[in-house]
Amino acid sequence: MAVPETGRIDPASVVLQSGDLRVTGVSGVLGQPAQGKILDASGTQRVVTVKMPVDKQSEAQAGGAVTVTMPDGSNVPGKISSVGAIATTPSPNGPDSNSGPTVAVTITLGAGGTVLDQAPVQVLFVAEHKEKVLTVPVSALLALAEGGYAVQQVTPAGRRLVPVTTGMYAGDRVEVSGAGVTEGMKITVAAE
Repeated sequence: MAVPETGRIDPASVVLQSGDLRVTGVSGVLGQPAQGKILDASGTQRVVTVKMPVDKQSEAQAGGAVTVTMPDGSNVPGKISSVGAIATTPSPNGPDSNSGPTVAVTITLGAGGTVLDQAPVQVLFVAEHKEKVLTVPVSALLALAEGGYAVQQVTPAGRRLVPVTTGMYAGDRVEVSGAGVTEGMKITVAAE
């Protein structure tokens, strides 16, 4: 629609955005008529979108905490802001053609880390959380011939095997419990 060149703009012809926005692209050209789309914009909130396999969707709960490893290696706290309700299947000829259906999980980033558009990041989801448990390095576990595991306790009288029941694994540590397992006990750890 052509507008007469009067040097005045009708307020109804202007689109206003409440709050901050980030200009992601400019298609308007300086000195040319302002017609059609002149820019692209997005919100200013830092987010990461993850294509979560449907069979792991239960690990992503809205409001849950995650850790995002940025391209520069820094870790940034994040919070799951939404979990998609509709699964999508990758295109048969696309780069993800060998993966199954996924749902979109949106994560809002906390402060820190270098942010780049379309940069690959790693997201650590907390599948389970326990407090006040005893843990040992995984390399301290000894497989027993009769099945199960033990740790080798070091005492003033020598060394003895203490059977343990394993629980959660996290990184290079494992939760242990059982008769004779106490906080502060000294155990041997396999050399690396």
